[in-house]
Amino acid sequence: MAKLKNQRHERFAQALAMDWGAEEAFRLAGYKEKGTAAEKRLSDLQNDQSILERIHEISSGVTQNNSVTIAMLTEGLLRIARECEASEAATAKNVARGAYMDIAKLNGFVKERVESKNTNRTITDKPLNDEEWAQKYATE
Repeated sequence: MAKLKNQRHERFAQALAMDWGAEEAFRLAGYKEKGTAAEKRLSDLQNDQSILERIHEISSGVTQNNSVTIAMLTEGLLRIARECEASEAATAKNVARGAYMDIAKLNGFVKERVESKNTNRTITDKPLNDEEWAQKYATE
């Protein structure tokens, strides 16, 4: 299967194949709908057979010449950021900021912060006896 004829569908499929979330892929593909219209369009795209086949094709590496690269995704995000920066709307400026952050993350300049809470507790399937229970949960 070759690239999809609809460029937005192709970009949507490529973004999903690269493990972007559906909503982010929707935005990266250039869709601007909001609310219920966006939800319906997104649902339709996620269930479109040709898009699903294209995602599978990209993910399985069947297409060597049409593979998505970080450079291609960066270019698309950069285009979105520049278009939004040209707008006077605050929401567009926020989209531009988000696109720049996505570029930074994609290119390894920003790492997602992962919070880890080590409680140093032992997990066991052995129930506590009455004495252990009292020691552990006694209230004064």
